[in-house]
Amino acid sequence: MRSLIMALFLSQCILVFHGALGGAGDASSSIAANPTNLPTYPHLSKASVMHTGRATAKVYNAETHDAYDTVVAWYRQRLVGAKESESGFVKDTLTFSLPNGRQVIVQGRPPITYITLSNNAD
Repeated sequence: MRSLIMALFLSQCILVFHGALGGAGDASSSIAANPTNLPTYPHLSKASVMHTGRATAKVYNAETHDAYDTVVAWYRQRLVGAKESESGFVKDTLTFSLPNGRQVIVQGRPPITYITLSNNAD
């Protein structure tokens, strides 16, 4: 249940993130550094860090114009052993769950694929 709540929360973060960065701008100035210990997809067009209110929790939201399947395949190669689960609520949404509450969520909304990396503080 906790994983479902976290996945739904992070899915909403993706939508909020997309709305906050919807304007045009220089892509290099729109890519924040990834503070998590999770792999950063190499072809990002935008990225930001969401402050969770908990000092050790980190959420990194990113966008790419690469296809959903391409991004999923890239993460599958790097997150070997992660538990994968598809959303029963949102099409083209895959969550990779790792030990210690770490998650990678990939969500396809053509022409953009959204990526959320999270380090849970628990």
